Amino acid sequence: MIDEGWFEGDDLYDLTDLGSWDYAVWQANYHPECEAHDLLYQFFGTELMPGGGVNEEVGLAFSEHPCTPRLATVTLLDPDRLPDLATRVADLTEWVDIHNDRGLM
Repeated sequence: MIDEGWFEGDDLYDLTDLGSWDYAVWQANYHPECEAHDLLYQFFGTELMPGGGVNEEVGLAFSEHPCTPRLATVTLLDPDRLPDLATRVADLTEWVDIHNDRGLM
């Protein structure tokens, strides 16, 4: 997204001081797994208890472990439901496009 010019200026904040508190907070909390968990939780986890649960409708199991660094995961319980999940996510936001270049869905 950066290469495509979606972000610029202050949106491109770069943590350069590896000894700073800002870097320590970022390193402890922001990981691709956690970001994916949080995005899917926003879409499908509103009825779940804090810390996790299962959304049977879409077949996702959410889990957030009380530790540092932060560990939050989401698991698709049945891989055969991936095409349906991808379609549902794409229908919820303009930020996701589904491309079937590799015959995965």
